[in-house]
Amino acid sequence: MPVSEITVSRRCRDAGASSEGQGRDRQDLLARLRALRPGLEESLFTHVREAVPVQCGEEDVEYETGAYCALVDAVDYLLAGLEPGEREHRPLLGAVTAHARRAARAGVELEKVLRRYHAAEQRLAALVLEEITYDPSRPPLAAAQLIIEIHALLSELTAEVAATHQRELDHAASSPEERRSERVQALLAGSSFDTSGLGYELDCAWHVCVIALGSHARRALSQLASALGRQLLVMPRSEEVLYAWLGGERLVSVADIEAAPHGADALGVKLVIGEPASGMQGWRVSYRQAQAAFRVAMRRPRKITRYADVALLAHWAADETLARAFIRLHLSPLDEQRDKGVAARETLRAYFDTGHQIEATAYALGINRGTLRARLANIEAALGYPLHERKAELDVALRVEVLYGAEAGPERLRIAHRLAATAGPSLSLAASR
Repeated sequence: MPVSEITVSRRCRDAGASSEGQGRDRQDLLARLRALRPGLEESLFTHVREAVPVQCGEEDVEYETGAYCALVDAVDYLLAGLEPGEREHRPLLGAVTAHARRAARAGVELEKVLRRYHAAEQRLAALVLEEITYDPSRPPLAAAQLIIEIHALLSELTAEVAATHQRELDHAASSPEERRSERVQALLAGSSFDTSGLGYELDCAWHVCVIALGSHARRALSQLASALGRQLLVMPRSEEVLYAWLGGERLVSVADIEAAPHGADALGVKLVIGEPASGMQGWRVSYRQAQAAFRVAMRRPRKITRYADVALLAHWAADETLARAFIRLHLSPLDEQRDKGVAARETLRAYFDTGHQIEATAYALGINRGTLRARLANIEAALGYPLHERKAELDVALRVEVLYGAEAGPERLRIAHRLAATAGPSLSLAASR
């Protein structure tokens, strides 16, 4: 074989080997990126919230829940798209498009929505670069290739987000129901006092705000209003999240609502209820109470969540960072115990639930009084102070810890979002094009 042909043959062979090696390096990096989950999503969400803050007033809890779930779906979409041969089989974008519609309805500018996705992209790129920094054996070319692919996939995703956002704005401009909702929001904000045309008496009436969640929310609310003989004012947030008020001349208690044959349970609809109040100011207050209870319901779903039952937790549900800091402040010393404080927490909960009664607490725990007193003494030693000095703080910390416990985190938010997200067509980008 001539020398020139041998040279070409070796170069082709070397190029093939190099390409194969880069492919392996790329897959190694992708595998490492996957291994970072589920902490990856929490890290990205914290980053984008700090990089691009969005204020939606009273609707912040609903908006940020949807934002988190959209980010989870976006990460699923990106990681699936990075797999070889998966370009046409990526996950559906239900949460992403639902959140784009929610942003448009909440008046969040498209520029802010897109900036959050780009902030997530920058954080992902930084994580890829960190991998080659920690492990110099990983070649920079593989990292660069992965970052370029992430950018291309995200460009496709954000193009669909932009189109969905604009379609929602166009729909809102022509929707009588949306214009009615805007009037209700103006009344809530106090920027308008025009109640004409609502078909609902605000000034001389009693009101209870009810948030209904589920695909049959409107039907459940209509049945409830009919059963109680109330006027019904509905303000949709999405197809499965409806804010409503039940109004009338006489007072209707929350107990009346719970006992009414509304069929919400049979329809798979969950209800979040404010407290009864009168007049326009009471109408606004009941709304704010239902909003506060809604924050708790997103973390601790129940068939019916009443504000009066969760008012203490509602404050802590509004700020997870502050809540977790409060938990650490009062309960972290218990984590040093052999069982990480599990028995101590069980003991304290029973102790507080029984009104600090030794005999009742011992009975509830199935132990004798001497064992209980020994446990309480050990708890006080771990905390560094007598229980009576901070019993209120400890009781609240234990309750807040349960709120942010097993039902918190990514899976809880996924479930909450599936319940609350707008149910619309969910098409992959490949199919939509």
